[in-house]
Amino acid sequence: MRRWLGLALLISGPAWAASAPAYLDVSLQGHKVAQAVEFDRDGMTLTAPTTTWVDLGVLLRPGEDGTLSTTQLGFACTIDDLKQSVACTGPADRFPIQKTGVPRRKSPPLSPSVSGLLLGYDLAVASTQGRTVWSTSPTLRVLTPWGRLESTGQYSPSQGWRGGFTTFTKEWPNKRLVFQAGDITPNAISSIAPTMMRGVRFGSDPSLDPMDPTYPIPVIGGVAVADSKIDAYLNARPIGQVGQVGQGGFELGNPQVGPGANTMDLVLTDAFGRQTTISNQFYIAPSLLRPGLSRWDVNIGRTRMGGESAVAGSWARGLSDTWTLQGGVQATSKEHNLAAGALVGGLWGTAGLTLGASTGGGRYWSADYAYTTDRWSVGVGRTQASDSWWDLSPSARTPRTQDTAFASYRINSNLSLSATAARVVERDGVTRTRSDLRLSGSARSLNWSVNFEHQSGRGNGVMAYLSIPLGRTMQASVQRDDDSIGANINGSWDGPVNGNWSATASHQNGATRTMGALSIRTPTLRNDTAVSTGPGGLGISNVVSGALWMGTGGIQSVPPVYDGFAVVEVGVPNVRVYLENRLVGRTGKNGSLVITPLTSLVPNQIRIATEDLPLGVDVSTPTMIGVPSRRGGARVVFPSSGGLAREFRVITSAGDNVPAQTTVGDTMVGAGGVLYLDKAIAGATMTLTPPTGAPCVIGIPKPLPPFSEIATLTCSAQK
Repeated sequence: MRRWLGLALLISGPAWAASAPAYLDVSLQGHKVAQAVEFDRDGMTLTAPTTTWVDLGVLLRPGEDGTLSTTQLGFACTIDDLKQSVACTGPADRFPIQKTGVPRRKSPPLSPSVSGLLLGYDLAVASTQGRTVWSTSPTLRVLTPWGRLESTGQYSPSQGWRGGFTTFTKEWPNKRLVFQAGDITPNAISSIAPTMMRGVRFGSDPSLDPMDPTYPIPVIGGVAVADSKIDAYLNARPIGQVGQVGQGGFELGNPQVGPGANTMDLVLTDAFGRQTTISNQFYIAPSLLRPGLSRWDVNIGRTRMGGESAVAGSWARGLSDTWTLQGGVQATSKEHNLAAGALVGGLWGTAGLTLGASTGGGRYWSADYAYTTDRWSVGVGRTQASDSWWDLSPSARTPRTQDTAFASYRINSNLSLSATAARVVERDGVTRTRSDLRLSGSARSLNWSVNFEHQSGRGNGVMAYLSIPLGRTMQASVQRDDDSIGANINGSWDGPVNGNWSATASHQNGATRTMGALSIRTPTLRNDTAVSTGPGGLGISNVVSGALWMGTGGIQSVPPVYDGFAVVEVGVPNVRVYLENRLVGRTGKNGSLVITPLTSLVPNQIRIATEDLPLGVDVSTPTMIGVPSRRGGARVVFPSSGGLAREFRVITSAGDNVPAQTTVGDTMVGAGGVLYLDKAIAGATMTLTPPTGAPCVIGIPKPLPPFSEIATLTCSAQK
């Protein structure tokens, strides 16, 4: 009977042989993705609606809808009935690409902007041969919520006032757009020189997002057959472990590679030590625009030289990883030109071609080619314009022909060789040539170079240079060519007051010249002094420069501001402030400090010395990030608590210190009559009860004294 029963069970098979629902925990490509997912199970085959597979992260192909089985998806699955789970592996294209490596940093949001006026100044005085001259070159920068107005100029007694450039700029960094009015400079078109104009300009500016590369970024990755760690080698040099991936396709994000031809080898090592090498070859071409990115501008106004009404425009767009189209136009009411071309790149390098035509039958063309590796590079270029070619710029006319070539080779880590050559034929037939061959190297901290050059009008020449470090902050150098010899020694120092100095001596054509220079930078200004001797006698010059900020944070003197700056608000005076771990000054009486230089549009680390804060005052973080707009100011506020904490000295009406242990609310007076209040309310009165004697009353000053001041209060008898 038992034999027949066993045979019947064997013939009937397992209970799940017929299709039935199953609820299983799911692992795909070695990763747990979901729990208790409902499937229709038929033996070892699982079926589910397409929506279920999509929720599990499976990529479906066009036309796949309804229900799909593991067999149709190409999956190999193992079902564990005891644990009620299923583990499946499948083709790499059925799963999203795994991202590994260092994520690309996105541009941070801009810090709150400050408003105010930044007045830059310099006063230059020079004296030689008994004659003294001076000049000043003020700059004006007005920052408002609506944009930035900048103006420059120069005054000297001999030439009077000479206006420079005045421009209003409004930028939208998140859209990479810019509007300008006043003195404007159009984009260049190939090697056709732009010209300064007075008018309005509107265009795109990819540099407003400096964290996002404008050129094509290669896709580096592969397929892992099992869970693996990835070690990377760039051009045969190890760069370390860059990630850990599971089975399936993966992509290495944000590869740190230089321009030119590169090879990235990825070595995958699984849990059993088996290794697989995936090699990626690619070419980084910064001259190309990544697919979909455009750079364009439109300019309308008058030329600064000549005052002609004119328009100028340019456009460039990345069509693919290998093609970028570009073009532009310049025109007045009588004449115009038009140019168009393309840039193309690949594993063989980059090449560009631009063709142009202008009124009067003018013709223009430009072509170039370049190839770069981590050890050597070559490049050639040629520009040609007919004599009838018309340029909008009257001072920078395109030459009749211009030929250039360059080559370089890094022999080893300490020795390199480079060469350049150029030949220019101007429209008037004047020909200029220049070529040079340079050998440079380093050994034991010494840097040296030998340069052989030829220049039309000067002939052949040889120049040798040697630089010798003298400690950490000093170095000396010697330079020799055909008709001169020179020596230089220079050094620098750091700190709140920092600077550099140099001394130079040279001998040329029988004359000896010397010069000493000293540059000092303080938290409020910069001073540059130079003393020279030579055939013209003794010469002395001095330049004092700085800026005055009037706006958010009050009125403060700062060193020259060339790019961005920040107004740091701590609310406490005399607190040290550090920019990128370099001490730049202390907060003033109003608890703020204007610091510079900050790099626009990127994070700048600003830190304060918390040990300088008075007792009871705390900040939530000692470090903040400042991201100023381009040539703008960032407002960086350190949030603090305990801002009402003050320390007082309390005396009696007779002038004696109030006895220690005199109670004041929930605190008491210490030795020497010192009273600390963690929350002093300006204008409030408080009752003091001494250990012996009658209570008395003090009044908290209004306004509160500075943190650094210990004010004396008189405790008067109660009325």
